[in-house]
Amino acid sequence: MLLRFLWLLVNLGLSLASHGLGDAGDSFNTAGAHGSLKVGEALPEHIDPNGYVLYCPCMGRFGNQAEQLLGTLAFVKDLNRTYVVPPFVVYPPEGRFPSERRKFTELFSLKGLKKVHRAITMEEFFRTVAPVVWPKGSRIGHCRSFPGNKGTCNHKNGNPFGPFWDHFGVEFDSYDPYDHLPYGASSPTDKAMWDERFPADQVPVIALPGAVGSFPMLPEYWPLQKVFQWSSTVTAKVKKFLKDALKDKPFVGIHLRNGADWSNACAHVKTEQRHSYMASLQCTHETTRQVTWEMCLPKVSTVLKDVKKALKKTKAKYLFVATDSDPMLEEFNKHLKSLKVTVVTYEPSNLHMELAILQRAEHFVGNCVSSVSSFVTRHRLLSKKPTSFFGVS
Repeated sequence: MLLRFLWLLVNLGLSLASHGLGDAGDSFNTAGAHGSLKVGEALPEHIDPNGYVLYCPCMGRFGNQAEQLLGTLAFVKDLNRTYVVPPFVVYPPEGRFPSERRKFTELFSLKGLKKVHRAITMEEFFRTVAPVVWPKGSRIGHCRSFPGNKGTCNHKNGNPFGPFWDHFGVEFDSYDPYDHLPYGASSPTDKAMWDERFPADQVPVIALPGAVGSFPMLPEYWPLQKVFQWSSTVTAKVKKFLKDALKDKPFVGIHLRNGADWSNACAHVKTEQRHSYMASLQCTHETTRQVTWEMCLPKVSTVLKDVKKALKKTKAKYLFVATDSDPMLEEFNKHLKSLKVTVVTYEPSNLHMELAILQRAEHFVGNCVSSVSSFVTRHRLLSKKPTSFFGVS
């Protein structure tokens, strides 16, 4: 069995190098992570004989990465391998290093994910599992073969791909492209095809260049949102903000997308007829309804109208605004003066804190097309809290 053979190699003296694991210079050393194994002895208990799947979350920012995390979770669950949960890729302000990483467990508890399927963080994988099943010298990458890549893989080409794998000290020794495999493993036939191509006892690790989850995310996977359980640190900060800034009173939360890059993204719905665009299924619900410019980048008057409607309906006296650019504070304060509403933002802006706060709103008004809004929408669907969208009546 390949797993036992690799384990023996490790114990016979395979050199294990350190892997840098922190953007601020923190690191861990895999030396000594393994124990001793006698010939014929079973694999260590912490090793999954069904194998592992790991990938780089290298498409888009947090909203996209979250959707692909759930889609990949569904795939790995169907395949019955352990899910190696990657850190989120973070793009810092211009002028700094091209990409950084933030551990999943800095934001979320791994317990929520483990309730759905077997999982291990990528940091822990490289500490305790990789030396056994994926040591240096045996690191093979896998990718789908198609005419564009001419049957070759390159997991480290460009940013954030290169920096991501370098972060864990990974150099791929070879690549094994595949074709004629389904994009999922939800049916017994599809799973059998994957298992035949990559038997776990011979290929303990399937290492992919990117997520296998579809984008936009399929509605059938929305219930998996329950795996995103905020960490105790995030939860404590949210509770403090709700008490200090919102007086623990009911509030309407909104998510505005009005930056220049978003305007460019919305240009497609202005020039093309689309029934689905990015995360629009959260408001069009797989109907033939066309995605409009107002859904993607609503006018100021539309935003003001929809917010006022939500405030009147809930009778809330607080409005919490999260945005990628302009919070429209002057416009809101002027337009909502008669309702005596206090408009609040989180300062300094912090996307993850804002998302956690929006999930707790009495009513949420989001952007139909934004995957960031859809992160909140999915949570609220599970908790049966009301949500509406700008420009959607």
